[in-house]
Amino acid sequence: MIRIDSLCTEKHNVYLVEMRSLGNVLIRGWYQVPVKPGRYPAIMQVPGYSSVEVPSNINYGDDIIGFGLNVRGHGNSKDDVNPGFPGYILTGLEDKDKYIYRGTYMDCSRGIDFLFSRPEVDTSRVAVEGASQGGALTFATAALNNDRIAVCAPAVPFLSDFRDYFRVAWLHWEAGWVPQDTRLDELEASVRAVGEPNFSRPLNQISFGELMLRLFQVAYRFKLNIQPQLIMLQKTLLNIEGLGRELYPDLDVM
Repeated sequence: MIRIDSLCTEKHNVYLVEMRSLGNVLIRGWYQVPVKPGRYPAIMQVPGYSSVEVPSNINYGDDIIGFGLNVRGHGNSKDDVNPGFPGYILTGLEDKDKYIYRGTYMDCSRGIDFLFSRPEVDTSRVAVEGASQGGALTFATAALNNDRIAVCAPAVPFLSDFRDYFRVAWLHWEAGWVPQDTRLDELEASVRAVGEPNFSRPLNQISFGELMLRLFQVAYRFKLNIQPQLIMLQKTLLNIEGLGRELYPDLDVM
């Protein structure tokens, strides 16, 4: 750990954390600790797809430790692995032992190892949270460390069997991507009608092209302002479909 004096305050100390993960890959994170001595609950935050964990993300208040972990290929953890985006999700997909998320999941577990090594952390009160990709990583971290995680708080996790459509609709409204007078219950129902039939179906029974077309139709109907990064993610899903059909057509991707 390296103390970053310029980021410290009278109430918190902030450190840059460096450690090695699966494959000897160097990963980093930001660690904020209350100055007052004691043992505190800790929250580990994991990043969304292409997102970056920065010190300002982990200020949870005066009595909670925050740890923002940049998994491999994200933020300041690009020294050894840096495939870039939007192709990150496809890296090593042809070999389960080399697939990038195998290492990414282990990075999250290494983050929990770090928290459990710290004397100031109350290890009975450790939580993990994240949104989108971070939501999926939150699920994976809790599953791999179910005897160490007290609270798992995923938000709209991607590539997960997660049906909180109203939350998705509300987030689009909150971000200003749909008009303020949008009927969120109608938007929720429309997204549910597109997504629900595909849950638990194998890849060979899903057409991502048709799925994307129907989602674009929903977007047009509700005057949804589609963000460029979401279009790139949709392009990536189409690439996954083609490769996935060749490698493992029975894969359940939803």
